This record gives sequence, C-alpha cells and structure tokens, in this order.
Amino acid sequence: GANLVAYANGGEQPPGRLAARSDPGTTPPVRKRIRLARLKYDGDYQLCPLAIPRLSRQLARSLPVGLEQLPPADPGRRLDPRITVLWLTGTVPPVFREHQLENIRNYLQDGGSLLIDPAIGGRGFLAATKAMLAMMFGSEALKPLTAESPLLTGRFAGGAGADLTRVRLRRAPPVSGPGAATQPAGAPPEPAPPKLWGIAIDGRIAVLLSAYGLTCSVEGNPCWENVGYVTDDARKIALNFILYAADRARPAKPR
Repeated sequence: GANLVAYANGGEQPPGRLAARSDPGTTPPVRKRIRLARLKYDGDYQLCPLAIPRLSRQLARSLPVGLEQLPPADPGRRLDPRITVLWLTGTVPPVFREHQLENIRNYLQDGGSLLIDPAIGGRGFLAATKAMLAMMFGSEALKPLTAESPLLTGRFAGGAGADLTRVRLRRAPPVSGPGAATQPAGAPPEPAPPKLWGIAIDGRIAVLLSAYGLTCSVEGNPCWENVGYVTDDARKIALNFILYAADRARPAKPR
C-alpha cells in the first residue's frame, strides 16, 4: 500500500486527509486568445489532456491573454495556419512520412511554431524528434539556446516572458556507465539553465525542443517516471515559447 501511494504521488509526500484543497478560483476575463493544437502521430500525443487548460488559466492570471486549444492537427494534410503553436509530445517515439514532414515544414516556414518535449523525458522520443528535425532542416539546424536567447531571458514583447536562467528538475535524469555519478536518494537536482534547443527560421526561433519533460509537469501530474521540470518551471518554459511565438507570428503565405 505504501508503495502504491508513493508511486501515485511521484515519490512526494501526499497531503493529509484534513489538508485544505487549493481553489483555482475564477479565471480572469481575457481580451485575446492564442491558438494551440497537439500534433497527431501514431502514439500517445494526447496524454495529460489538462495541460493546456491549466496553462491557460495561469497565463490569464498574469496577462489578459488565454489559450484556445484546437482539435489535434493532422500532418497528413495542410496544417491550419491559424494555429500559432503546434505541440508535439508523448512517450512513444514519433514516426512521420515524407509528405507529413513536408506539411510540417511548410507550416513552420509560413510563420507557425512547433514546441516539442518528451512528456516524461524519454530518451527514445527525444532521439526520434531530433532525427525528424534533421530530416526536415538538416543536421546543423538544431542548436542549443544561448544564455542571451530571449526565450531564456524573457526579454521579448516588452518583457512579457519569465527569466529561465535557473530552473529545477523534479528528479535527476538516469545515468549509466562505469563511474557515473548518481544523485543522492530523494535529493532534487540543483537549479540550472534549462536544456533547450531551437531552430531559427527567418530570424525567429520557430522550433523549440526540450531535453526533459514539460507536458506532464505542466498538467501537475505527479508521474513517478517523469524526468521533467517542476510544474512552475515547466509552465514558464512553455509560456515563454507560446508568448514569443505569438509576438513573432506573421500572416501565413498563400499556397
């Protein structure tokens, strides 16, 4: 029984039975909505379905802006240019056909943006998406974000972003090999810069790839296997890219 409780709470101490439940309160009214959609593939692309609604509520408490979640986008056909950000996530390594990659590339070149994260930090998903991006844009296109990147400093759209120079993981990533250092049991990793890569198109970061999980952390799901950022920091990373994408968006080119 104790093992089940620990697993269900991601290794964290559950609240007592008399603990007060947090009240999300009323979401403030918004004047603008940014359109998002999950990117379909043959895998669990819709896991953690409350991630975007909870992210939207947090955004609306800071700015008069919300998120509008559109139906999942099918890369087998032309992608809707009204979608500001496509979100590719899951635990199953995605595989796309050539015409699907062409549709994704056209969407990005026309002004769209793509956020990618291995929902719980799976290495197979990360490797597959790196290979996918290399097929679309070449092996040199994906580059680590520098310390001066506006996505890390939050210096874009008049300072609308959050400072991401020091963020926290829920747990240390697995290590292997002789002599590999291990994290002490129960000790969270020290705050450090996030591990993010980007692809620039026409002077803007059009693709953001996270090495560690965002989706389950954004939802607040205490998944035991999740090698991802803590909820507050995961939401800051996701919102920085969404707000940056909305600020840099431009009308789609006719096709």
